[in-house]
Formats: sequence, C-alpha cells, structure tokens
Amino acid sequence: MLNLLLMAILTGNLVGGGVQHSPSTFCEGCAMANLRDVMIQVESTGNPMATSVKGARGLMQITKPALDDWNTYNSVKYNMDDMYDKDKNIQVSNWYLTRRIPSMLRTYGIKDTLDNRLWAYNAGIGRVRKGILPKETSDYIKKIKSRMGADYE
Repeated sequence: MLNLLLMAILTGNLVGGGVQHSPSTFCEGCAMANLRDVMIQVESTGNPMATSVKGARGLMQITKPALDDWNTYNSVKYNMDDMYDKDKNIQVSNWYLTRRIPSMLRTYGIKDTLDNRLWAYNAGIGRVRKGILPKETSDYIKKIKSRMGADYE
C-alpha cells in the first residue's frame, strides 16, 4: 500500500476508485504536497545541473551506486552525465525510491516506511541496516515530511 501511495505521490497521479485526485484533494483536511517536488527542492533546489560535493547529480541527486543499480536491474547504460537530464534523473529516482529501496528493506527485514525509504535514499541502505541515522539524514527526513504538510509513516 505504501508503495502505491508513494508512486502516486511521486508521479502526481493519486487515483482512488477510478477517479484521479490532485495531491491537495487526496487527503481531506491535510495539505499534502507532491513528494517528488518536495524532494527536488530539498535535494537540488530545483537545479537540474546540481552536483554535490560527493558527486551526486541532477534534480534528485542521483549517486553512482544508485545509478549502477538502475543500469543493472533495467539493462540500461546511463552514465552520471545523463543524470543532468531531468527526465532520466526523475526516472531513476522514482525507481530507486519505489522499487529498489523497498526491495532492499524487505531483503534485510526492515520495515518499509516513508522514514526508512528517505533514510536509505539519503544515507544509504548500509546505514539503515546498521541503525546509523546521521544528523544530516534525520534533518532531511524532518524537512521532507514538514514540507509535505503532514506526518506520514
């Protein structure tokens, strides 16, 4: 269920009962922003040419290990420079957040929650496995959830 909700949030297509809802009308009484747009603002301030000091690139700050996973699992050969293309960057990040991270969480017997997905996205699955939550990542999770306008779990 979380995977379907996250995919809908990331794509901006929340569907229920055959009726498409905008993110703002999906949840009565809450102002739910589009997760993808929030993450783009937090990750790169909307700059498709953003590069972190650690080499992550593009709107959603794709890292080399995440891109290597994408290429392996999808039989594609994107390179790091391709991550400056906003469509490819979002394609990889959506897959990573909605498919790859949940798969890794299941493999390691870790509960699949929004917090754990964001933790793995920001700090890496190895830190989630070891229970290491860097302050930067804790702040990142709080910032994302705060900007979404609701406390999701």
